[in-house]
Amino acid sequence: MELRIEGATVRIGGEAIFENVSCTLKSGTLNALIGPSGCGKTTLLNCISLLQHLDAGSVFINGEEASGWPERYRRRFWSRDAAFIYQDSGVIYDESIFYNIALRRRPRFSCFINRSALNTRVRNALDAVQLDRPERALASTLSGGEKQRLGIARAMFKDAAVLFADEPTASLDKANRDNVASLLRDCVSRGALVVVATHDAQLARQSDQCIEL
Repeated sequence: MELRIEGATVRIGGEAIFENVSCTLKSGTLNALIGPSGCGKTTLLNCISLLQHLDAGSVFINGEEASGWPERYRRRFWSRDAAFIYQDSGVIYDESIFYNIALRRRPRFSCFINRSALNTRVRNALDAVQLDRPERALASTLSGGEKQRLGIARAMFKDAAVLFADEPTASLDKANRDNVASLLRDCVSRGALVVVATHDAQLARQSDQCIEL
């Protein structure tokens, strides 16, 4: 997987948040978007991930111009290739931990779903982020840091080719922050393309490429 950004520019009220940003992001690398608060890191991350449109410039995915893709192509990219770790965790408060990870309820029976394999994958994702809570518990019962780890577990569960992460270590203590940084590097070692917007100087130093705004 290769993402290429050429001349990316976003304006709000006629004022440029960032302009003429260009970079190439490849599979098997950890890429950090860095800069002071308000410089547009999250906005650029959203544009690279096709969540938000650029005012000027282009995003290419594997050589194909993707900035103008219709909504169905964007949904296909997200469904097939990408996962996102949201700064606010992105969890669904009134659903269970299991649902938040698998984005489906635990199946009682099915000819099409291997229940044992699904349960194992969910448990492995929770273990990866060291979240030791009952899978049936509602997300609303978790602390802020636990919600952040639940959002990360969902991305780990998907095992996507591209992982976009907005401040993935911001709400975590040092032990969990180090664990999440290690998980991101593990994704890279498995061949994923990882893009993070971060204020975390240590995570930036561990990255293969820093794009400064």
